[in-house]
Amino acid sequence: MNFGGRELQLARIPDDPDLQAWDQADLYALDHLPDEGRVLVVLDAFGALACALGDRDRASAGDSELARLAMRANLAANSLPDCPWTNLDTVAGEFDVAIVKVPRQKALLDAALARIRPHLRDGASVIGAGMTKHVHNSTSKSFERWVGPTTTSRARSRARLLFAEVQVPVQQPPAPQAVEVPGEDFQLWLEPGVFAKQGIDAGSALLLKWIPRLLDEGRNQLIADAGCGSGLLTATVAARNPKAEVVGTDESHLAVAS
Repeated sequence: MNFGGRELQLARIPDDPDLQAWDQADLYALDHLPDEGRVLVVLDAFGALACALGDRDRASAGDSELARLAMRANLAANSLPDCPWTNLDTVAGEFDVAIVKVPRQKALLDAALARIRPHLRDGASVIGAGMTKHVHNSTSKSFERWVGPTTTSRARSRARLLFAEVQVPVQQPPAPQAVEVPGEDFQLWLEPGVFAKQGIDAGSALLLKWIPRLLDEGRNQLIADAGCGSGLLTATVAARNPKAEVVGTDESHLAVAS
């Protein structure tokens, strides 16, 4: 397919031939990207923007490990130059332009904008790109809070852009929130944008009472929590079975940090 002026083959991870690895917000942002300057691509779900900008000096930053793997696979499939990828806490260098894909969760948007702001030169252009259902007044306020004056485009093919200029001083990112866990002797520390950001969601609350206390406090047991999110269940298993080896995994770097 022709994407951003390039013939590209783009796929998702996990692969799903019925779903595309890009959206109209990607195309809209590419049409308004300045021709010059070093570009930072933020929260690029499957590397579509990194591929379209293959001839530019660019880097990518995000929270999803699956997004990183998809970007690597799509770059290789299209024989494109590598694009450095970092999580949001390890962005390095300075950039003249940023494209920020607007996520569903406002907390993740705030976390991303706060973390990239120290790496944007004064006066840098920041383009927010999202589908109209994800772009609200609160989205503009986030850009204005962390970046600077912001205007919004008209909708095109159900996509909308936000245009911000870096003028706001660097601020500390939103701090992790401490949440008490009823009946347990520990607190959760939650990074913004992590699933169950309010602490205990209904599903996890239901599961908590079924987490067992194993014989001999879990000695010689290996227990894994796949998709651990905030780490609530992982921490509870570890607290109830202190001699077990407990591992929590998640594709979100912010979740792992929590």
